[in-house]
Amino acid sequence: LAGPVVAAMNFESAMADVRKTMNFKSPEQFKAMGKDILDMSGRIPIAAKGIADIVAAAGQSGIAKEELMSFTETAAKMAVAFDIAASEAGQLMATWRTSFGMTQQEVVKLGDQINYLSNNINATASDIASIVTKIGPLGKIAGLTASDVAALGGTLKAALGKEGDVSAISTGLLNLIKTLTAGASATKEQKELLKDLGLKSQDIAKSMQIDPRGTIIQVFEAIRKAPKYAQTAIITKLFGDIGTRTIPMLVEGLGQLKTNWDLVNDATGYADSMEKEFIERSKTTANAIRILSNNINALAVRLGSFLLPPLAETSKTLADVSKKIAKWADAHPKLTKVIVL
Repeated sequence: LAGPVVAAMNFESAMADVRKTMNFKSPEQFKAMGKDILDMSGRIPIAAKGIADIVAAAGQSGIAKEELMSFTETAAKMAVAFDIAASEAGQLMATWRTSFGMTQQEVVKLGDQINYLSNNINATASDIASIVTKIGPLGKIAGLTASDVAALGGTLKAALGKEGDVSAISTGLLNLIKTLTAGASATKEQKELLKDLGLKSQDIAKSMQIDPRGTIIQVFEAIRKAPKYAQTAIITKLFGDIGTRTIPMLVEGLGQLKTNWDLVNDATGYADSMEKEFIERSKTTANAIRILSNNINALAVRLGSFLLPPLAETSKTLADVSKKIAKWADAHPKLTKVIVL
């Protein structure tokens, strides 16, 4: 009986986190949620606890109950497609919805774009997703879509390879966005540098709201026209020291950046990309065994759940008996010592 009891206890603990983040109208509604989570674990290679973590993250982010299970299933499939933890996938999707003001369909579209992009360049979907999340709504304020940022981040990550730190890439892109949208608040040195390149800070800021991709290309092409010996100094003064480690990769790899923007624009290519990736990964032996294990665990949880109430009651009774014994032992220390010896 130990196996089912332990499985049921672990699932009960996972569901306690769900209960904390959501309001259930009745015990039956809470029980139905648990059943839905167990059923989902039987067809998706993620443990029931991982799926419960997604539900908890969704509840904490204010996802409506009627969207909750579709959100959870999509996040679970994203976790498999992106090869990340279930809780991380749930947090990513919830963050995108709130940060970018996206609908669930728009979140799925962004996930498809990131997955499709990662399948065509030397960068993982999880790294690209992390960069997009770190840039957050600043990109939107600057006129860039989340997929624009994904292409920028993916281009840098692919160019830098293993040496490309996600935080450094994100900081470099943040500096790029801040400089191009500075307008009248740009420093005197930045304005003069841009003027030397044939550009105006305020014109660039306005242009970013109309055609951000074209504006970025225009700035990078202007930098490329400058003498090679002067380009590093120009980039440093415009985008800071951290920009020196990232922006040159975009300037030199402008052709690849354009290609990556085309990839995230290719609706026929990225459509259902996560779903297709999920299906392919689910075919592996490891995931087939995981699904089998999840079904066995779900059965154990259902059997163990019948034993938890009497076990809890028995534990309470035994705890009361233990207290009485402890009280007696405190009152008769010498006799207790003799008995123990």
